[in-house]
Amino acid sequence: MSLSKSNISPIPRKYVLYLPKKFRYTANVDLGGIELEDLKQSMPQKYFELLQNMKSNANDEMIFVDIYKNNFVFFNYKKWANIAKQQVFQKTGYPINISKIVITDIDTPQTSSIYEEIHQPCHNYQNYTDYPSTYTFYKPY
Repeated sequence: MSLSKSNISPIPRKYVLYLPKKFRYTANVDLGGIELEDLKQSMPQKYFELLQNMKSNANDEMIFVDIYKNNFVFFNYKKWANIAKQQVFQKTGYPINISKIVITDIDTPQTSSIYEEIHQPCHNYQNYTDYPSTYTFYKPY
């Protein structure tokens, strides 16, 4: 009986990607005078279909986050998530998955373990405190 070395790769650790505010984008929605909130109330199925369509048709670099005051909100994350994965792997030797994105008041992207909060979400957008600043992946990226 011979024992051979196993080629099991380590389980990726979960990380948070912190991004500057400039990585958050909005797109105004014009439905011919109908507000998205009105669509949600009057035709909930159509509203749900619109949300599902936005989630499934976002491009490779951006992720659809939410609807806010008749605007679609996106985070431009993918390039920086891939760079973060490479940097952490080179530094530590273990793979990571991005579990959450946080938009915050910083100048350059940063990462941390999900167990260590290094920045608070930045919510202010024209004095609103509920503007989307976080996104949690259903399946880590």
